Amino acid sequence: MEGRYLYLRCLLSWQKAQGMVEYALIVAFAVGILIVISVTNPQLQQSITNVFARAAQEVDNLAAGT
Repeated sequence: MEGRYLYLRCLLSWQKAQGMVEYALIVAFAVGILIVISVTNPQLQQSITNVFARAAQEVDNLAAGT
């Protein structure tokens, strides 16, 4: 009985780890696609740069208290 419990417990933890690896691979694939798209599209690259520049400006304004 103890052996079966340990087997099922090990099997469950292995499946959880496999699910996390699959999730990480999907996220990495999506990030890779987004990087390729942003590098090959100069307009999108400029838009992303503008968004981060505006966010940095807002943070600076909040830090300065204006």
